[in-house]
Amino acid sequence: MKLVIIILLLCVHSADPVEVCNGVKNQVVFCPNGQELKLDTQSTGVSVTWTFNGKSLPNGITHPDTANKKDLNIASLTAEHTGLYKATYAPSKEDKFTIIVDAVTCIKNVPCDVAVGASIKMDSELEPVNSWTLKKSDGSDTEVNEAEKFTATNKKVLGLFKLKTEESGTYKATKNGQPDIVVEFPVSVTAKNPVSSVKIKKQGGKAHVCPADKVEFECTVGGDAKSYTWTKDKKVINAEENIELSTNKLTIKSATSGDSGSYACKVKGYDSKAMVTSPSEVLTVQDSQAVSGVRITQDGRTLQCAATGGVKHFKWQMEDGTKVPPQHGSVGGDDSVFNLTPKAKGNFVCEATGCNDKAEKSEFFGVSEGAGSDTNNKKMDGDKPGEGARGLQGASTSVALLLICVLVELYVMML
Repeated sequence: MKLVIIILLLCVHSADPVEVCNGVKNQVVFCPNGQELKLDTQSTGVSVTWTFNGKSLPNGITHPDTANKKDLNIASLTAEHTGLYKATYAPSKEDKFTIIVDAVTCIKNVPCDVAVGASIKMDSELEPVNSWTLKKSDGSDTEVNEAEKFTATNKKVLGLFKLKTEESGTYKATKNGQPDIVVEFPVSVTAKNPVSSVKIKKQGGKAHVCPADKVEFECTVGGDAKSYTWTKDKKVINAEENIELSTNKLTIKSATSGDSGSYACKVKGYDSKAMVTSPSEVLTVQDSQAVSGVRITQDGRTLQCAATGGVKHFKWQMEDGTKVPPQHGSVGGDDSVFNLTPKAKGNFVCEATGCNDKAEKSEFFGVSEGAGSDTNNKKMDGDKPGEGARGLQGASTSVALLLICVLVELYVMML
């Protein structure tokens, strides 16, 4: 029994405590996502009325002091909880708590591009600050002096939330007593579309490449992307001698077996929400060996070429070695696949070139006109060349013979 109690106590003490973000009266406090929020007016014996950005409180809020609601808690903060919490009591006393969750940090003298509705944090690194002003593009200056927008009375750090386009401009902090010491933050607030979808594609669409090949991944995004992060097997990729990162592209200059793996692109939008991750793309860097066992299979109107060994590329041709005429079909993004037209016919051959630049051809594969329109016309590995078309003809003959037998039997019964 004692052992059980000891184990339970160890479990309780080993649990990680939830971090708390405590609001401060008439100041701004920056909180990360997921923290617990606590606001306390420290009033006694009076009823407190709370508002959030001038409206009713959002969902998920509790009041430990259920009688007078002098305090306010939120179990897990999100960006939606960003705003001004106002407590009114006794009868005209008013406390303001500004809470900003997941703010964008703007750096002095560096352009800060944010979306409409975003929140920002600007640290002047000056102490104390005499004044903050906003200089707009039209040349007008506006003083920023509301106490609840600063982290302390020294006005060192300024925080703004739910930004509008008209709040674009250059924010200037001037050091107290030294007007010649000024820090500037150029801020641009524009409408941005949230990231809705993320996809990646490989150069040439190839899943298998040869050693020393150059491989390029490109990340395409629906919406406005602020930043891109690439991962391989769920680990972040950094630029290095053989890896080049450029905005939405990842380039492997000379592929090796160590570059084989599952690649994905993570995109951060301007709305301070979590990153959106693309479906993964698997890359295989093949052994530098000759190819063998080149073969063709068919599924409906698609011919598929496969081979054993490291394949550099596939090439489609007719049995006599000539290029496949356009009326028979075409190769798509994957050169191992040939798409047949309804009128395709003839004997097709696939040539596979290995990573050692030596080529090997498949045996011919026969296709009869119209056969490609029937999804039942499939050739599996191990079938002899031409059986994809000939098998269908044999099946048609069997059906005809069966029908004749049935008709003869009916005739005999009528006699």
